[in-house]
Amino acid sequence: MPILIAQLPSPPVWAFLPINAILVGSLGYMYGEVLMFHLQKSSYNAVVNEVSAGRCSMSQRTAWHVQVDLVNCGSPVIVVIPWGGFCPFWHGVAFDESDEIAKPPEQRSAAWQATETGHALQHSGVKRGIGEHYYLAGAY
Repeated sequence: MPILIAQLPSPPVWAFLPINAILVGSLGYMYGEVLMFHLQKSSYNAVVNEVSAGRCSMSQRTAWHVQVDLVNCGSPVIVVIPWGGFCPFWHGVAFDESDEIAKPPEQRSAAWQATETGHALQHSGVKRGIGEHYYLAGAY
């Protein structure tokens, strides 16, 4: 006797509109950037783990499979992953375990500003925190 399997119809596209409307409404134009971050987050976490373990030499960076512009292997761990930009203007993701990058430049600690990455980021700021010390950041 043959077994019949009922196939449920797929939900129509309009069924997902309320979810997307909520996300776009809460994140606005950054919806795509936040989505891109979450799609790449496991790769970014792998880089942060390597940096936290002190594995930052140029030969070790080739295994990261992520373009990284700035790294502070000391304390605090800072990693800057650019997504685009030109000359001094950039945008992308910044990981800062001290969260100093979220402060206005004049309120960042002297110790943070004294690091090579802190000095390089002196004119950079944050568009939005994405959690776990990650930020959408850049120099605009």
